[in-house]
Amino acid sequence: TYEGETMRVYVDSRLSAQVACGAQKADTTTPVLLGADLCGYATAHHFEGYLSEVSIWARCLDVTDIRLLAQHGPTGHAALLDGLACYWCLYQRTETPNGAGRAAHSTALVHNGARAPGVVGL
Repeated sequence: TYEGETMRVYVDSRLSAQVACGAQKADTTTPVLLGADLCGYATAHHFEGYLSEVSIWARCLDVTDIRLLAQHGPTGHAALLDGLACYWCLYQRTETPNGAGRAAHSTALVHNGARAPGVVGL
């Protein structure tokens, strides 16, 4: 989460790390990249692991929101629907054996073959 002064990372609904970074300029021209860092036209610092769910919010979530999110998912509790901009569920099974047409992103950047059945997004 980021509320304008401090960035916080939660893992399994628990605060894992935080850093005071002050105000940051919003970059609205670069696409969102999950699991890697974009350095010019190349990627670096690839995430070693799996992303099961990804959600992007138009507001900063507080610790209560984080706990509700862990218990109910982003669409399972009415209080969480406020500010939900995008949601991708990457762990559900697909109707076809190879998940054709359901890739969250179909380039080589998807090292673990993440799939997004029923993608909801902007």
